[in-house]
Amino acid sequence: MKTVLIADEDVFTRNVFAQTLSSRGFTVFHADSSRAALDVLRQDRVDLVVVDATLSDADGASFVRAVRAFDKKCRVVMLSSVFRADPSEYESVIEQLDVSLVLHKPISPVEFCAQIETIFDLSQELQWIPNAGDGISEAEHVRLSYRQTVAADLVELERKVERLAQGEQQFATARASASLLRATASRHGFFAVSRASARLEAALTRIETRGPDAGAWAEVRDAVDDAYFAARTPAGSEGGIPATVSVLVVDDDLETLHNYEKFGREALIHVVTAQTADEVIDRIRDPEIRALLVDVDLGKDRDAFEFVRTLRERSTAQRLPLGFLADRGTLPDRVMAAHLGASVFVEKPRDASQFADVVQRLVASQHQGRNPRVVVVDRDLAFVGEVSEMLAHANMEPHHIESSAELIERLDELAPDGLIVSVSMPGIGGFDLCRMVRAMPRWHDLPILLVGDRMDPRTRIAAFRSGADDYLSKPPIREELLARLQVRIERLRLLREQASVDLLTGLLNRRPFLQRINTRIAEATRSGQPLALALLDLDSFKEVNDVHGHTTGDRVLAAFGRLLTNRFRLEDLRGRWGGEEFIVALIGEEAATAVRVLERTAAEFSEMEFVGEDHQRFKVTFSAGVAMFPQDGRAFRELLSVADRRLYLAKARGKNCVIATDHETS
Repeated sequence: MKTVLIADEDVFTRNVFAQTLSSRGFTVFHADSSRAALDVLRQDRVDLVVVDATLSDADGASFVRAVRAFDKKCRVVMLSSVFRADPSEYESVIEQLDVSLVLHKPISPVEFCAQIETIFDLSQELQWIPNAGDGISEAEHVRLSYRQTVAADLVELERKVERLAQGEQQFATARASASLLRATASRHGFFAVSRASARLEAALTRIETRGPDAGAWAEVRDAVDDAYFAARTPAGSEGGIPATVSVLVVDDDLETLHNYEKFGREALIHVVTAQTADEVIDRIRDPEIRALLVDVDLGKDRDAFEFVRTLRERSTAQRLPLGFLADRGTLPDRVMAAHLGASVFVEKPRDASQFADVVQRLVASQHQGRNPRVVVVDRDLAFVGEVSEMLAHANMEPHHIESSAELIERLDELAPDGLIVSVSMPGIGGFDLCRMVRAMPRWHDLPILLVGDRMDPRTRIAAFRSGADDYLSKPPIREELLARLQVRIERLRLLREQASVDLLTGLLNRRPFLQRINTRIAEATRSGQPLALALLDLDSFKEVNDVHGHTTGDRVLAAFGRLLTNRFRLEDLRGRWGGEEFIVALIGEEAATAVRVLERTAAEFSEMEFVGEDHQRFKVTFSAGVAMFPQDGRAFRELLSVADRRLYLAKARGKNCVIATDHETS
């Protein structure tokens, strides 16, 4: 059993976090000051300290130094809102204080607990690392570790459900356990367990709001059974992100499907094709399928939109991002696609680059850390139960708030991705609540859907003037509500992602890479694990732009980004450092292994063929310099300097090679 000390002046924060951790089996100590926290540390064994950066009697940094004075192994997590804007401060905290993680306030209790569990999962993983050549990745160890504990969580959750069925009214406790299981299962790659937990949470909400219901209790037991079955499935086989993205493309034209298969091979995308309804139903069961693309014109005998509507009624199809392809999209077609919840409606791609862009847009939402969280603000419990069920079946996380005042108080804690607000709220009405949310800088772009009984023009205009994104009548049509909400949530996610992800290559930009690599280095320092940092540069890239055109150069960069994304482990970091220069961190790898991995990647990239604007075919190579932690440095800047020096050595040796030493060899 792990022991956690929470040092924070805010008694509400301490109590909420302690309750969440205790429900997961942690032993939790409280302290409201640096002095009280140090007293606890002197008297009891503590595995992890969570400290607010601004205690009354000491700042967080001073407190951590005091902890390190007599316990160098104790893990530390710092809670702060200070380091959000300045990467250099963030780097200083991680490096100088040996902090495992900096969590930005506000943070929800469920997310907080998941982050704490991740730290301990990593420590367990280090005890199980196999000898070189065993062929088991570190990510697989994390999944195996979680799989050993999830069964116990399910047993406890089932006991809570049985007590509810016998008349006990502890719905909040059971729903919190289901919500936490959903979050942690998703984080560890057990997406089927996560989906079953979301169904369970929605069914419990339905029973609590509408009263006992035989159908709802059946759904509860089915969800628990599904979670047990999914937990027994080999880790990573039921929903983890595959090395190569798989997409199902539906078209009645065989030649077109062959072209998409060709585009897929060029873009490192696995294309599964189908012409008939039976083929679609059979192939969509494959858990590796990550997106569904359907041609608008499926022939005279089939309506593509009606076909998709029927297909989406199947649970296997509901989870997939949907896109439509058309020779020339008409306005009615686009409207129908939007109503069905399509994320993409585009003209048919003409080359591998266009095809890859379409697929990348579709599957981007599958790579997020959690399902979208939507808060429903209404006192009508029947309406709340109905909407919560809709959201849960669409893999969203529903939360219920009964008053506008409560939402304002808990908005930062809940950190929602969207709001559904009733116009007719007592006290602060829906229009005023919308204005208040829009006045908060953090939430000025939060998707807000207002719902009400009236649909007259005056009410709709008032809704839009208050800052709402949309207005729907009660009761909403399921497909319409989900389509309008999903489109806005996805649009906001993409806009926010632009700040951290390079749009051309899909890799991390410099600042987010810097934040994440320093966390990895801190973990490597504590655990004694190696880490390889590689700086990669495309050879003679200026000639590619000069000879074949800048548009072709962009296609080369995009293809290289996809290769780096698909050919490394999930836990490894990849970023675009600038121009044609890229950076990769291989976690837990020695120099020899890192060099072999990069050499295989170099060999694969050198075989990829590109076609320029002048229609000439050509190939591109890259050179790389590798620095090792801790041999070549213990700080990121030291490692970067060594990797950069070795990159130039690789260029001097004739390019198209990987160098991990300062001494040239023949």
